[in-house]
Amino acid sequence: MIGMADMLPLKLKKQKINLFATIITIVGILILISISCKSPTTPEATEASITITNHCGIAVDLLMDGVWQLTIEHLQSSTLSLPTLGVHEFEARKQGTGTVVSSSSADINEYKNFVWTVLTSADISIINNYGETIDIYGDGDLQGSINDQETGTLSRTPYGEHLLEATKSG
Repeated sequence: MIGMADMLPLKLKKQKINLFATIITIVGILILISISCKSPTTPEATEASITITNHCGIAVDLLMDGVWQLTIEHLQSSTLSLPTLGVHEFEARKQGTGTVVSSSSADINEYKNFVWTVLTSADISIINNYGETIDIYGDGDLQGSINDQETGTLSRTPYGEHLLEATKSG
């Protein structure tokens, strides 16, 4: 016959087994929940997105299909969800103005992340009517010389404010 003293270890063993089974069940549920959770910043398999990086030197307003989406500072990036597949028009405008500094058209035909880098530069034409050869400086650096009655070009000048100077050569 089993006495009370013999039943106590048997009861503790059952409690330990039940506790262990409960812990395993909770861990399993947590694993299933973590697998099914998805980051809110990751586009779903049924949506495309575009990551836009601003390298044009100024803050720009971003428009998609003619509708303002957000403002992005120089050297910043942002991701937009694309609601539908098809052709989308993108514009980067100087912040607070209607001045278009860059635009792009993208034929989005699959669900993935696309990339657009906003780059812009200008060519500046300079006509020398001074009567002598002049030296042209841009932001303090000598850019070149232009003979009288000739035209010179400063190519690929980044968007923004620049100091241009013309001095008599020599």
